[in-house]
Amino acid sequence: MKFGFHSIFQLVHWTENCLTLIALQKFVKYHMLPKPIYTAALENGRHTTVEGHFVDVKLGGEGEIEVNDAKVTNADVSANNGIIHIIDKVLMPVSGKKKYP
Repeated sequence: MKFGFHSIFQLVHWTENCLTLIALQKFVKYHMLPKPIYTAALENGRHTTVEGHFVDVKLGGEGEIEVNDAKVTNADVSANNGIIHIIDKVLMPVSGKKKYP
């Protein structure tokens, strides 16, 4: 599943008009960890994001990985500036859920 800029915000019921640059930066940084981690080095538990909140990582049998309530569908994708783990949902920090229902 691939998401473009507009489809991501439709999924979380946001529009470009109500999203400030600061909110967008926080939203993107919530999806990032401070350093690249391949799945072989990933551990169960809470990981602090670049944004400052945390995500819960759960490692299951047969290579299954969950981040909060999202499932990793494609892991360890190398990029120029880090490693990408593709997930099936948009992550929302608790504070974001309260502000943007």
